[in-house]
Amino acid sequence: MATRKKLSSAPSLPLSATSSENRPSPAFFKVILEETLQNKKLKIPNKFYRENCDAFGDEVNLIVPNGRLWKVGLTKSDDAVYFDQNWNKFVEQYSIQPKEFLVFEFLGFFSFGVHIYEYSGCEVHYPPTMKRAELGHN
Repeated sequence: MATRKKLSSAPSLPLSATSSENRPSPAFFKVILEETLQNKKLKIPNKFYRENCDAFGDEVNLIVPNGRLWKVGLTKSDDAVYFDQNWNKFVEQYSIQPKEFLVFEFLGFFSFGVHIYEYSGCEVHYPPTMKRAELGHN
């Protein structure tokens, strides 16, 4: 197995907040599967949770680039952690579809910035109060 080498001289452009040590904020991404939509919950990667468990309470704030904030509950079961309560409302509001992917960046104070990307690889941009379906994106 190859070992990943960290490049200290490579330029980086963090999405938003950085730590006091000037490192990018912890982040993870998830490809949305049909099963994810059917289960109405999203599993948080175990490694991310283990390394950042202080970022989680009973609920977290999901903040999309247009500034809208969603409170989403967490469930811990069978050695896994899920976004569950209100997760399905978030999915419906932003018309999230299978094969799209979401990037979750820890912003601090139990909050995550969420960037939503279509299957094409392009980020979806939302007006402050509109669903993507209202904009003609399906």
